[in-house]
Amino acid sequence: MKYKVGDMITDSSDKAIGFIADKMPVIKNNVGEDLKGPWFKVFWFSGSCLGWTTEHNHYINQYKKLS
Repeated sequence: MKYKVGDMITDSSDKAIGFIADKMPVIKNNVGEDLKGPWFKVFWFSGSCLGWTTEHNHYINQYKKLS
């Protein structure tokens, strides 16, 4: 897996910087159904989406890990 808890990431589209705070194997949608992951809980410090988001393993690959 490319990402782990504690990684800082950046979004190439708006240069947002975020921190991966948690990894979850499954989350629930708004009607209580399981959505399989893994999922990452990300806190964004800058950019268009400030605050918390939940990112699926498939889609988080659009981000770049900061070294």
